[in-house]
Amino acid sequence: MDIRLKVRWEKMQYDFLNKFENISKLEEVFDVIENIFRENFVNAYIPSLINEGKFIGEDGKDFYLKLVLMHQNNKINRTWLLNNLIFNLPDPDHMDEESPFLYNLIVYRNYKNKKIYQLHPLLTNDERYVEYGVANNKYVEAYFNSEYHERQGQPIFFVNNDDNYYILKELLSDYVNEPQSNVYPKYELVAEFEYRNTNKHIVSDISEIRNEKGFIDFNSNEKNIWVRGSIRIPLKEIKSENHRNIQVIDLGIGHIRIHNPSNYTGDKEDGFVVFKKEVIKILTQFYYLYDIELIEKENNGNRILVDYFEDKVVLWEGEYNKLPNEIKDKIDVFNYVPSDEDKELISPAMYTMQIEGSWNWDEKLLPDKKLAYEIKSMFFERAIDMQLSFLYPEQLIDLQNFIRKIERLTDIKLENFNLVKDVRSLIQIRDSELKEERLQRVDILELYMKYCHAVAKRLENVRK
Repeated sequence: MDIRLKVRWEKMQYDFLNKFENISKLEEVFDVIENIFRENFVNAYIPSLINEGKFIGEDGKDFYLKLVLMHQNNKINRTWLLNNLIFNLPDPDHMDEESPFLYNLIVYRNYKNKKIYQLHPLLTNDERYVEYGVANNKYVEAYFNSEYHERQGQPIFFVNNDDNYYILKELLSDYVNEPQSNVYPKYELVAEFEYRNTNKHIVSDISEIRNEKGFIDFNSNEKNIWVRGSIRIPLKEIKSENHRNIQVIDLGIGHIRIHNPSNYTGDKEDGFVVFKKEVIKILTQFYYLYDIELIEKENNGNRILVDYFEDKVVLWEGEYNKLPNEIKDKIDVFNYVPSDEDKELISPAMYTMQIEGSWNWDEKLLPDKKLAYEIKSMFFERAIDMQLSFLYPEQLIDLQNFIRKIERLTDIKLENFNLVKDVRSLIQIRDSELKEERLQRVDILELYMKYCHAVAKRLENVRK
C-alpha cells in the first residue's frame, strides 16, 4: 500500500459506536450505516468487517458489521441473510426465494488448527487475484491486479489497529452493476449489522422498518436495546470514474474527445493519445522498445502497441489504458494534440496492421523498426539479456554502444560490408575514433538508420 495512504489511515480514527450513540430515532440508523460507506475512508477501500466494543457489564455496548453480496432479484425482508462468516454452496433443490445467491464477502478458512479470514472463494477465481500466504496468522494475504497490466497489485484487505477489515472496492466493481443496464452479473452490496447498548438512547414504538433501503429490527427491554438490520450500500459508493485528464483524437471523426477508461479493444471506438518525445525516457524505465511494441521488462508477455518517432509517441487509446496508473501519472503531463500540419499520426506499418489488417505489416517498417523486428524474431532472449532497446541515438556514444551490442548479438561485423564512406564512419564510431564535434545529430540519426537497414537486410536473408 502507498505509504501516504498508510499514514493517512493511521491518523484516522473513526468511532463507529459513537456514531450510533448520537442517534435517538430508529430511522436514523439508515443514515448512520450509509455514512460509514459514503465517507470514503481510504480512497480505494471500504469497511467489510467491523467488530467494536464489548457488551459486558452495566455500561456494555458493541457494534458488529459485515458486507454481503446479494443478487438483485432478492428482496431484503429480514436480517442475517447468511450465517456469520461461513461459505455456503446453496442446494438448488432446497432453496427458498429468499436464500439463493447471497454471499459473505469475508469467510473463514481452516489454517493450522485455527480459523483465519479470507475472501469468499467464489470471488477468488479471477485470474487477477493472487495469494501470497497468511498475514499475522489472521487472514490470507492476497492482492488484486485491478489494472490491465499492473506490475504490482493492491492488497485485498487492509486491517487497522482495531482489527477492523476493509476491502478493496475495485474487487467488487465487476459484480455490482446498475439494475437498468445490460451488464451482468447484477449483485448489490448489503451491510448486515448488530448494535447493542445498555444505554437506551433509542426509543421506538415500532419493532421493525422495511423500505427500499433495507430492513431494521429493533428490540428493547428494561436493561438494553438491540438493533439488527440489512441495509443496501449505494452503487455509486464503490464505482469510481477513471477518466484521465488527457485528450484523445477520435479515430472515426478526427475530433478531440474525453478519455474512455473502459476501452481496451477498440471494437466500438478508438482513438489516438499523443505524447511529446520526453515520455520515451519514462517508458524505457519499464519497457523495451521493439518495432511497434512496448515490451514490459518484468513480464515480457505484457506488450503494448506503440508508434514512436523522433518528435512524438503515439498510443491507441485501448493500448494506453493497459498501462499501469503509476506510468500514466508520469506521462499524462506530456499529452498534447499535434498541429493540423502533422497529419501522420501513425506509421505505415501500424496503419497496415491495424487499419488494413494485413499480415505483411512488417514490410512497411522503417529501417530501425525493421531491425528490431528481425532481432525480436531471432535473438530476443539474448537481446533483452543485453538490455538492448531501439532508441534514436542522441549522442555519438549512444550509436557506438548500439553498434557494439548488435555486432555481439548477431556476429555481423561492419567489416563484412563494402567499405564505403558511411561504413568507414560507423567503424570509427564503434572504435571511438570519431570525435563528437564532427557530427551533428542529424548525421548521427542518418548513420543509425543506414546501419539498421544494412543489418536488417542481412538478417532477413538469413531468416528466409
